[in-house]
Amino acid sequence: MLIPVLSFAQENVLAIKNVSVIDVKNNKVERNMVVLIKGNKIKAVNKKIRISKEAIVTDGTGKYLVPGLWDMHTHALRAERIEAFFPLFIANGITGIRDMAMPLENLELLKQWRKEIETGNRIGPRIFASGATLGGARPQLTIRVANEVEARQAVVTLKQHGADFIKVHSLLHRALFFAAADEARKQGLDVVGHVPVGVSAAEASDAGMKSMEHLYGILECCSSNEEEVRKEVEQAAINPDTWAAWGAVVRTTDKLYGQQENKKTFSKEKTKSLFDRFVKNGTWQCPTLVMRRALALREDSSFKKDIRLNYIPRSDVNSWSPQTDTRNVNLSAQEITNRNIRLAKESELVGEMSRAGIKILAGTDLGNPYVYPGFSLHDELELLVQAGLSTMQALQTATINPARFFGREKEFGTIEKGKIADLVLLDANPLENISNTKKIAAVIINGRLLRRTDLDALLKKGADIAKKQ
Repeated sequence: MLIPVLSFAQENVLAIKNVSVIDVKNNKVERNMVVLIKGNKIKAVNKKIRISKEAIVTDGTGKYLVPGLWDMHTHALRAERIEAFFPLFIANGITGIRDMAMPLENLELLKQWRKEIETGNRIGPRIFASGATLGGARPQLTIRVANEVEARQAVVTLKQHGADFIKVHSLLHRALFFAAADEARKQGLDVVGHVPVGVSAAEASDAGMKSMEHLYGILECCSSNEEEVRKEVEQAAINPDTWAAWGAVVRTTDKLYGQQENKKTFSKEKTKSLFDRFVKNGTWQCPTLVMRRALALREDSSFKKDIRLNYIPRSDVNSWSPQTDTRNVNLSAQEITNRNIRLAKESELVGEMSRAGIKILAGTDLGNPYVYPGFSLHDELELLVQAGLSTMQALQTATINPARFFGREKEFGTIEKGKIADLVLLDANPLENISNTKKIAAVIINGRLLRRTDLDALLKKGADIAKKQ
């Protein structure tokens, strides 16, 4: 996928002076810098730069400039969502997203949305997208495959429709996963997603799965009773009603994680072996801790009073009802306890992964209850720091790491000459407190400066649209 070039910013010259530049590549802060932007590209980053008279000058004194942020796990690309969600991404400094499931036909709509963003007729983030999933729980977001031939053809079909990568889900049968992974390799597409319940995380890594989402399958592989645990999860997935099967898988793994902690079956030796394998194979992790937290704490009153609910269409909020979600209907006190045990253990593992050298991506799993477009990416960064990452490492998960993941380091992810000008100007230092990523003074999207008043207008637009849906 080509990175769009926005035509309306072609001749703009913008200068940010006296600013502290966060260098996420070299782990340092360059102070009192001038960043010169022409069109959609960064032309210079230096302490002394001659600024032309036609330049729009922004004083960055006391402010911090970071690369545009990426949410690497969203479910935003549906026609009924983008009108509200796209402005909210930009208002929160999210200049790129990796979307992880949408109806196959929406890949055609995506071409239109990208063109509208490119020409300035729609404001929105850069987008990499999977299209429909393989082995998914929601029929409208899934290509059904019954054998290896169909699995391979689904990969070809997705590529023909413009998918940037292939996403697999937990319910994809074992043989079909390996067939799809092999075909994706032949087609030059990466495979990402859930580790299928019939495949171990180690096997998925060896098969070339580039990123694993939500830490699914990780704790099973870290258990001294791995075979027994995985058999129980596989049994839970046997149901022709895929939505019910998915709910059963989630609740079964919650229970098993609670038991694993109580019975002390977590194996440090197996964990080290698995993590070493991830490092060797270059397997990325996208933990989406903010979604895991929402599942664990969904009955917390603070969640139901969150002011950010104003930015979610009422139809989406209504769909969050536990009575329509098999993952959450009639949860017992013990199940809620198990989820909190699981959240704590997975958070601990994320810190261990980072220390082991496993590459981490910041993602939210937007589309799930109490996960908010744009806003929740900042929550995820906070949770990553709580898990043990440094503030710089957390910032990297949403900036340079996505660029490296996509093989686009020459285009975005850092503040350097020649890079696309997707930037976020902050009122405070995120390295002192990662929550400072929320203190946004301005966003530069492809060379176009959006000041605080512009961002507030985008927030209002998102809220107004949500009220009508």
